[in-house]
Amino acid sequence: MHDGVKIKACASADTFRREDRIRAHLEAAREQVEQMGDPRSAEEVTSRVAKARQRAMREKQQRLEKALGELKKIRVSKSTKEEKKEARVSLTDPEARIMKQSDGGYAPSYN
Repeated sequence: MHDGVKIKACASADTFRREDRIRAHLEAAREQVEQMGDPRSAEEVTSRVAKARQRAMREKQQRLEKALGELKKIRVSKSTKEEKKEARVSLTDPEARIMKQSDGGYAPSYN
């Protein structure tokens, strides 16, 4: 059974990006992860802070990779070539979709 209840997502409407912008962010995240190197070699910060930064950058990279995967799913559901080109996905919450709300507006939500 499917009830169709919409739940608003914590993602902002401003976080939705197209593929070229997502790829640019992903490349920058990969470069930052590579530049950070070994967290034990950072002298200016404690090892705990360095590891936290490293983990945050890895999580950002994983979130961006997931966003690219969700973008492919969205494109499959679109019918025209123009709609496929204009498809967007959230960088912070890739599973959220823009849905019409009961108040007549549109917002990132889950169904």
